[in-house]
Amino acid sequence: MALATEVKCPQCGASVSFDAGTILVRCEYCKSQVFIDRRSAAFAYAYPFLVGPDEARGVFRRWTAGSRMAKDLETTASIRRFAPVYFPVYFFRRRFGPEEKAFLEPAKVTTLPGLHGLKVPPGDMKLLNADFRLGDAQLLPPEIRLDHYLAGMPGEPIEQSLVYMPLYQIDYDYGGATWSAVLEGSAGEVFATDYPPRKSAMYVAVGALGLLGSVGAWTLVFLLPGLEKVLGIVAVIAAAAMIAWAGYKVAKEY
Repeated sequence: MALATEVKCPQCGASVSFDAGTILVRCEYCKSQVFIDRRSAAFAYAYPFLVGPDEARGVFRRWTAGSRMAKDLETTASIRRFAPVYFPVYFFRRRFGPEEKAFLEPAKVTTLPGLHGLKVPPGDMKLLNADFRLGDAQLLPPEIRLDHYLAGMPGEPIEQSLVYMPLYQIDYDYGGATWSAVLEGSAGEVFATDYPPRKSAMYVAVGALGLLGSVGAWTLVFLLPGLEKVLGIVAVIAAAAMIAWAGYKVAKEY
């Protein structure tokens, strides 16, 4: 059985008991979340949601209308889950000569897209204490210890802390399958490792047809004499217009 250990809450100074292996514990006196960093106590922080649920849904819909997405994704995708969560990451500030850089690394095992490439969001970190309002968002527990990253972290250490990032977890249905995305709740950036792509075969076919046809047609035109050359140019222009129209129809359909 793991032995309980005590530390002083960095917020109020009360004794906080925790078991071996604990990373985050709540102070029962002041209700602050206490980060256990190698058996010492430190503050835990969080970035608040700056993008509200309605705005986030709008951002997601605009993302589904992107040029890489399936043509009808915006209009036919059905959102199955849209859940606000606070996801734990480790914040590292390191010195590289005269420069400083910040890194974020997940503090929880996850398959959610984009969480190994998060950037420090705009705004200030807030103490994760009784004054911080979680609202409807779930606070996910950390699972990976800070030591996991320290050996491979470049630069000279300046500070490190446990920070919670505001995210919207989104599951949506399209084409008989369920897809997932993550929307970062401070800056509104959408992450997805996979999504329904726009069909490209028809674009390639029309493009190839246009290229081959134009090369061959212009080659024949310049071999023609006099008036026939003029008529040939008119014919090539007409053919180019027809190919452009076909490309437009393909773009609307696919």
